[in-house]
Amino acid sequence: VLVVLGAGAAVVVAAALVGSHLGEGAALVPTAALTGALAGLWCRPVPGAVGCAVAAVGLAAANQIAAPQDYAPLDDLVFFAAAVGGPALAGAVVAGRRTQVRRLRQLSEQRLAQRTAEVRAARLEEQNRVETLVQHDIIQRMGAIALQAAGSLSQPAGSPPPGFAAIETTAREALDDLRAAVGVLRAPADLVPSAEDPPPRRDTRAIGRTDVVMGLWGVAMAVEGIAVASSLGPAWPTATCCLALGALLVVRRQRPVTTAAAGMALAVLMEVALTPPTVMVTTIVWLLLLGFAVGAHATGVRRLAGAVVLVLGTVLMVGVPTIGAVVAATVICGLVVGSGVVAATWSARAEVLDHLLRQVERGGQAEARLAVAEYRQAIARSLHDSVAHAMTVVCLHASAAQRVGDDAGRAAQALSTIAEAARAGMAELRRGLDSLDGPPDLSLQAVVDDARRLGVEVSLVTAPREPALSPATEALLARAVREGLVNVARHAPGSPARVELTAGRDRVQVEVTDQGPVAPSAPVVTGTGTGLAGLAEAFGARGGVVAAGPDPDGGFRLRVSLPLPAREAAVVA
Repeated sequence: VLVVLGAGAAVVVAAALVGSHLGEGAALVPTAALTGALAGLWCRPVPGAVGCAVAAVGLAAANQIAAPQDYAPLDDLVFFAAAVGGPALAGAVVAGRRTQVRRLRQLSEQRLAQRTAEVRAARLEEQNRVETLVQHDIIQRMGAIALQAAGSLSQPAGSPPPGFAAIETTAREALDDLRAAVGVLRAPADLVPSAEDPPPRRDTRAIGRTDVVMGLWGVAMAVEGIAVASSLGPAWPTATCCLALGALLVVRRQRPVTTAAAGMALAVLMEVALTPPTVMVTTIVWLLLLGFAVGAHATGVRRLAGAVVLVLGTVLMVGVPTIGAVVAATVICGLVVGSGVVAATWSARAEVLDHLLRQVERGGQAEARLAVAEYRQAIARSLHDSVAHAMTVVCLHASAAQRVGDDAGRAAQALSTIAEAARAGMAELRRGLDSLDGPPDLSLQAVVDDARRLGVEVSLVTAPREPALSPATEALLARAVREGLVNVARHAPGSPARVELTAGRDRVQVEVTDQGPVAPSAPVVTGTGTGLAGLAEAFGARGGVVAAGPDPDGGFRLRVSLPLPAREAAVVA
């Protein structure tokens, strides 16, 4: 509405300026450009087109009032249509680009939310699948062990000896199931990566409807040529040449430099032998379209050659080449070609952004695969930390109890330990599967106490000033201590273990050492191969170090260290 009212007011303003120093309608050109730019930026296509049409009519009428002797009404109308329509088109391009960027940003935000949902769904599906596997096999065996041990404890005196061999067999079967489950978890996620889209390529070969519409501009040129040819040259040859100039616009994208050269040669010929194109307003629009095509669709040296052809042809059409004419033609053609370059750059950037958005959308499967893989690792660590430790304790105590003979007290103690380990393992497994995203509730002292109850002689040595560790840091260190103590019970039965915690200004270290096996060795309870590897991965993610190997003084040594966050380091200092 503002554009239409402004265009109507331009008539009154122009009439008031008649006879002043701003005569001949000079003030109307910037008015036309401003009106068109506002219409392109702020109006929708249909209202903007109506506003531009009204503005062109009003400005042409105003120019006729100011300088009726210079140009015919049709020339003024075409000129101001171009003066308003060009900035309107540029404003529409800017507005469209702004809308496109805003839309791409919205799509990116929507895609981010979708990826979050996809990752969460992948994690939940994997957790449900593994929980089903664990509950049907491993937890049933652990429950059977707990029931066997509790049933043996409740038998009256004089009953047959407990079935420690059956308990050990069930525990070893649970470890076999655990190894199978960990093997499944270590397998790659069963998701096929989506094919990558090829980078965007602009197809400039096919002639589309827009090219045909642009070619129809030759009809407008022919109409104007016939209107002015009666006094300046033969009408029908002029109209035929104008139609030929319009036809060249159809292939301006496919052959921009060739089109520019042929068009300028024909225009110079018309300037010499027919109606001069320089007296036709429609020629201005034709030149703008030709220069824009050179900038948008030619590249490198060919773009420079096309610009030179445009400048040379424009100078030859003007007449005697002067310095002023060359400079003016160079500036105008440079601006037009430059606008084509800018538009082509914006279009290519929009295509690249659209391509990247499609790739981001397809990349959701990659993130889902990563989420599944990470979750599988977390579940494998949880299975190892709970099931492997508990079943190792069960196997060791069941094996040792089979060698004590008829000692009812030691047998009862072994059964109690076995039942407690099986129940604790099941509870920890369920708790771990429910809360894999957070640190487990572990502490160094609790791990050492559990090891002592299970028969491992452990001494805990801490620094004179024990560091105040965060729950996540202490849980990770406790996990390493538990791994070390279980390995002591598994590979060095009867050996005392030593756990030493030291802390510096910016680092904390824990060592677990033993003196090697000192008791008769039962069949070795093999692990899952996940313990030390999982520790190395977990500590490496925090910038820590894991070192394990034989101790020069005998036995085995496990040393882990972690950098302390600034907050914890300040407390230690």
